[in-house]
Amino acid sequence: MKRIAIFTMVFCCGILAYFALPKTVSIQLDAITAYMSLEEMVTKADLIAEISVETLEDSEWNVDATGEQIDQLHTDANVRPLEIYSDNTDGIQTLSETEEFTVRTDIGQIGNTVQTSSSYPSLEENETALLFLVEESDNSGTYYSILGNSQGKFTKQEIDGELCYTNGRDQLPVEGLREKIQQIAEDNKDTQWASDYYTDEEIKAMNDALFESGAE
Repeated sequence: MKRIAIFTMVFCCGILAYFALPKTVSIQLDAITAYMSLEEMVTKADLIAEISVETLEDSEWNVDATGEQIDQLHTDANVRPLEIYSDNTDGIQTLSETEEFTVRTDIGQIGNTVQTSSSYPSLEENETALLFLVEESDNSGTYYSILGNSQGKFTKQEIDGELCYTNGRDQLPVEGLREKIQQIAEDNKDTQWASDYYTDEEIKAMNDALFESGAE
């Protein structure tokens, strides 16, 4: 009888402790993203940068145009440029290691609230990547977002014996990367892109197909 009483007391304490613990709140943030070819990303990016992620800032809540907080968050990454490709194809400017800029991601955590996504990419400290970026600004200043969401982040991998940057679909060889990007920009500088005319339904269908594996 005494053992049953002790067991019951321990069990009840465990239940109370479980309900007293703070619970994790998950936010799944996905986006309707039009398919963007490599050529379109090269011509539309404000900045194409091979970067090293130096530090991540604490995640912060997003605010709307009126300054009111909304139930979405972001995380700013301070990145160091290794090489930068401008959208006017003037070439690559090698910057000093002290010069950094901010890339904003939509992945992060504040307290027990965790925001994840199958369509937005994340950045990790000490990571290197090739990013296709668009310049944006808000009350906090100027920052860059990744163009085309996950389409605009390329990581270095060996594919068929060749070292490449890839977003899982497109590939750019590491060797001759400068010339390749410049040539794509020059060849497509006057191109009008079909994605500018897609309907929301068409964009959603393409987005679902593109990120199907990430949503599983």
